Amino acid sequence: MKPSTLLFSLAVSAAVGASHPSATAAQPAAPTSSGKPGNNADTFYYKGDLPAASARQEKAAANKPNPTPFIRAETQKVCDHLQNLTAVSKEELARDIAALAPGGLLKADDRYLATFIQDLVQSLSGKELSDGNAAILAGNLEEVLNPGQGSVRQSQGAVRNFAHTLKLSQVDHARADKVGADLTVLAKVPTDPGPFDGPRHPFRFALSEAPRYDKAVLVEDFEVGTDIFKTWYQPYWSTGIVATFDSQHKSGGNRGLTIANTGPTTKRRSMAKFPRPNQDLSGCNALRLWFKPYGLKDSEGTISMGFIDGSEEIWQVDLPEMLSGTEPCVIQVRLADFQRVLRTNNGRIDLENRDFCFWMTGTYKFTVDDILFVHDPAVPEFPKPSK
Repeated sequence: MKPSTLLFSLAVSAAVGASHPSATAAQPAAPTSSGKPGNNADTFYYKGDLPAASARQEKAAANKPNPTPFIRAETQKVCDHLQNLTAVSKEELARDIAALAPGGLLKADDRYLATFIQDLVQSLSGKELSDGNAAILAGNLEEVLNPGQGSVRQSQGAVRNFAHTLKLSQVDHARADKVGADLTVLAKVPTDPGPFDGPRHPFRFALSEAPRYDKAVLVEDFEVGTDIFKTWYQPYWSTGIVATFDSQHKSGGNRGLTIANTGPTTKRRSMAKFPRPNQDLSGCNALRLWFKPYGLKDSEGTISMGFIDGSEEIWQVDLPEMLSGTEPCVIQVRLADFQRVLRTNNGRIDLENRDFCFWMTGTYKFTVDDILFVHDPAVPEFPKPSK
């Protein structure tokens, strides 16, 4: 797989394993897994999060064509500046960052931009940015300053990732958070997360009323392994998740997985499954899983899920009111209801799964099983990309 600003990292505490091949199944038979657990990855890590490349690697990379063909020229210019801050003035950097905002809305002499640049330059003084991390930072800037049709939650996610990438580049955590706060003020990103980006269509079904499907690509059925965090990844900043195999609550087979936390938190936590090889989702039009809540009020916690598609964009959907009630159900969300969270490549879902992830906040407890991408014949076909 080629290096990219938009691909999550394969290399943070990853356990090497064999592939999870796609599974084809028809109801009512429950899908079963085959093969061994695959590699791990975290949804907020990118390939560029690896340590800075050596001088030889950097030189070799400079002689190769741009590996991210979707990146705009304006964004690439900022990316280049971030890798060579000693050779660019703050005034030039201000002009080029301002160019990321649409229609001249951001002026190069904006005082908040000056504060942001001053703190950014200080935080990166003496640091060597890898190609990937520089491109991530530039892409996050574009995402925040030129959000397009994105939601408040998407802009907040881009700010969070900007600060996180600085930390991965060995920037002091307090300094990185200060730069993130500067960016929040500069882009006028609200602190309130705003409304959920929930599905537009019904997505919670009683087991007896679950939609039928005639094709399935298996993400996970939890039938293999003894330690979930050997096959799913939880980043170092996402502590507090308690995930245990559950032989009592399950869709089929021998067990499901119960996910909870050790206490309330406003910090977003995640756990992700990186399939190997990448999963071909051709013909699929929905994401489906078996789900059991434990009677928590919706205000006590939130759940979202998402994936990286074939063009390395990140797509997510929030699941409002999913923690209420106690009856098992089927969650099935149309692919058309997913929202792009980060990175604009071609702006559409390319039918491939490179990383599936849950995000949680607050207090939560739920059990999942049989996570599948499916084709539901009653749902409109998901449009194929035009050539």
